[in-house]
Amino acid sequence: MKLTKKLCSLVGIYNPMDYSLGNVYIDYHPSQTGRMALSSRWIVVKRGHKFQGHWMDFGNKVFSIWGRTEKSAKFDEAVKFVRDFLQAEVEMVKTPMGSFMEKSFVEMRNAQIVEMVKAKKNENSGM
Repeated sequence: MKLTKKLCSLVGIYNPMDYSLGNVYIDYHPSQTGRMALSSRWIVVKRGHKFQGHWMDFGNKVFSIWGRTEKSAKFDEAVKFVRDFLQAEVEMVKTPMGSFMEKSFVEMRNAQIVEMVKAKKNENSGM
């Protein structure tokens, strides 16, 4: 069973924060126009932890991107930051939510969610 956002939503997982269970993850935010124009950026997030103090970033570590050519370089910087924070050489992989997390956690979490989805389908089919 391929895990998708839709399957995750069946068991109450709607965003990277729900998926992460408090683990550190990297998320991409596209640029925003308007009054608070923000450049696109990679953001390192860990629930309950403040990486930096700027109020607008909610304590998350931000890697701003100033052009398409910087996107992969800034992602590499974000991965290095996560490795330094965890003090481990981890491989980051994409989650069904589109964020990036440690590979071993993603494999465990995906298997857990698949089991939750199967249990919910069995529960619904028993009616």
